[in-house]
Amino acid sequence: MLLKSLTLTICYLLITCSNKEQPPALTPDAYTIATPNYAVLAEKAFSYQADFNWDAWTELLADDIQYYLPDSTRPLVGKQAVLAYWKTYPQRMKLNSWQLSRFNHIPILSNHPLQLSGLQGVHVFSMFRSEFSFLDGNSSTMTLNYCSHFNKKNLIDRCYSFHQPLLISPSVTSY
Repeated sequence: MLLKSLTLTICYLLITCSNKEQPPALTPDAYTIATPNYAVLAEKAFSYQADFNWDAWTELLADDIQYYLPDSTRPLVGKQAVLAYWKTYPQRMKLNSWQLSRFNHIPILSNHPLQLSGLQGVHVFSMFRSEFSFLDGNSSTMTLNYCSHFNKKNLIDRCYSFHQPLLISPSVTSY
């Protein structure tokens, strides 16, 4: 009887005095590397844009794309608005050509919404060199940083550009 009481007392003490914290639930990683196909799609989109190949470029954009420019707090919304802005970009900037090089892409699959976009899924973080050649003969090189989000149809539905907008050529007064 004494042994039974002692065993019950020890069990009671172990249960009541044990740590009440539950171990963290096993959850999948918040981020994993996405397939390289998304990096290829992102680079294709940037290359078509720099080549002023608007038809090919817009094939990679979702109809409901939101395009965030570095000098604006509100995005361009919808494929037609994005296309209208960028189609006039070469004329506004007085560009002769736009060459991109030194691409670096990090395709990430996020299992939770990112603070940047509020979206989960595939985001491609891209960094690359941009060389602008202007009609007046001047040129300028800068590093561009982008984040592109891909929807379930593998189309870009968010694009965030992160670079310091500059007065790139003396002949360009606004863009």
